[in-house]
Amino acid sequence: MTDKPTTILDGREPADVYTDCYSSEWYRMGRPRFRRMTRMLKKDLRHLPPQLFLDVGCGRGELVQHVQDAGHHAFGCDIVPALCERDHIDLIDTAAKLPYDDQQFDIVTCNDVLEHLRPEDTWPVCEELLRVTRRRLLIHVVWTESKWKMPDGKMIDLHTNKRDDWEIIFKSLHLWSHVEAEYVGSKMLVLDLHR
Repeated sequence: MTDKPTTILDGREPADVYTDCYSSEWYRMGRPRFRRMTRMLKKDLRHLPPQLFLDVGCGRGELVQHVQDAGHHAFGCDIVPALCERDHIDLIDTAAKLPYDDQQFDIVTCNDVLEHLRPEDTWPVCEELLRVTRRRLLIHVVWTESKWKMPDGKMIDLHTNKRDDWEIIFKSLHLWSHVEAEYVGSKMLVLDLHR
């Protein structure tokens, strides 16, 4: 009889879980996702005066660095202390209570964060993303079940909301603004909201 695989999320705080994840060099923003986000931001970064930008759940800050390199004021925030030891990256306890003013940022992005949350935390985080955004919000989620193995063999279970749940959540966000949604295959969604 085989033992049930140990899940890295079992009984642990999210900050501890993702501290472990980011101790591995392979855990970073994927290149296809990075290219997709930079493509979607291209017009804003090239043709508008300097924007105030925030990446929520910024990880190692690849997107923050890209936006800074384009001449804009870019910041990130994350729950992993080791990732927040650089300038322009704030340590937060939770994305459900961001330490920023209403509509403080022209552009806010949130990539591969919502699917890591407990389902009951999803809507409070969405409300915070909307609150701090002045003009444009880009959300990327994956809605397929995913099981990744850490180098020590522990499993990471992600994507706790199902596709139908995401669609209900995002339909309620549509009340906030004009929405341009780009579906990418059948496993993920990029939601582009504009005031």
